Amino acid sequence: MEKGLAEIERHAPFWKATPALLVIKPHLGVIVSLKNIEHDERHFTLSVAVEETIVAPKGLDAQFPITLKNVWNQPYLSMDSHCISAPYGYYLHFGDEGVQRVRKLSAELSDKQKNGPFTLGLLRGCFQRNLLRSRSSSRDETN
Repeated sequence: MEKGLAEIERHAPFWKATPALLVIKPHLGVIVSLKNIEHDERHFTLSVAVEETIVAPKGLDAQFPITLKNVWNQPYLSMDSHCISAPYGYYLHFGDEGVQRVRKLSAELSDKQKNGPFTLGLLRGCFQRNLLRSRSSSRDETN
């Protein structure tokens, strides 16, 4: 818990100031803003407001925030300034540039393509530059 909480405290200011892409497989890809982070000894919870729907199941009401709850010891959970990766639950990619690329890609896709099996991967790919930059920064910090 201590390590995860330290990461949250370190990155929360950036996360709260930056738009993000939330992907929950198999059918949710939305642009969100992080509104709140809560935690206790077992969990941390993120509340995000939907700013724009790219891919969503019928019935998603974008007026209500989405709550993402995580246990601290969730397998393969990782966090850095540009991503919270909870592979068994969701991916939350932060960054203005990536969100701009998502919007551009979304405008180019037809409705049929948006509901295709590879769309969420394509949306996440819009953040590839952020991922490479983040890994490079992490290596620089450890050297």
